[in-house]
Amino acid sequence: MREVLTRYCYFYDGKDLDGLMTVFAEDCTLVNPRGTYVGSKAIRENYGYLMATTRYVMHYTSNVIVRLGEDGSEAWMSAY
Repeated sequence: MREVLTRYCYFYDGKDLDGLMTVFAEDCTLVNPRGTYVGSKAIRENYGYLMATTRYVMHYTSNVIVRLGEDGSEAWMSAY
């Protein structure tokens, strides 16, 4: 999960939307300050907008929390 988070940061900061989408499952749910996005189409639209309207982004992640579902097929992650 930490590797996925690192790839997310590199792709997002590099404005690589196609690369960024590789870290999300088709049925993923993304919750961020702008709202809740369900499914890869909605998530792609969210990041497409952000990448088009943001001049520069540099992520430094900390306070990473990862929780796996009981059967290990799902995970929840949060970071600053």
